[in-house]
Amino acid sequence: MIKQDFYQMPDSSSNFSDFQSLVFEQKGDTVIVKYNLMTYSHGEIDYIKEPIRH
Repeated sequence: MIKQDFYQMPDSSSNFSDFQSLVFEQKGDTVIVKYNLMTYSHGEIDYIKEPIRH
C-alpha cells in the first residue's frame, strides 16, 4: 500500500474505502497511527476514526 500512496483499488463501485487522512507519530518506543477512513457500501457512507498505538 505504501508504494501505491495508500490507494486501494475498489472491489466494485458498490463497496470501497478511502483514507481521508493518515498520520504516523512516534513517541519513544510507541508508534501512533491516526486515521480517518471513509467507507462506502451500497449507498451507505461511514467514517472510522481511530488512533492505533503500537
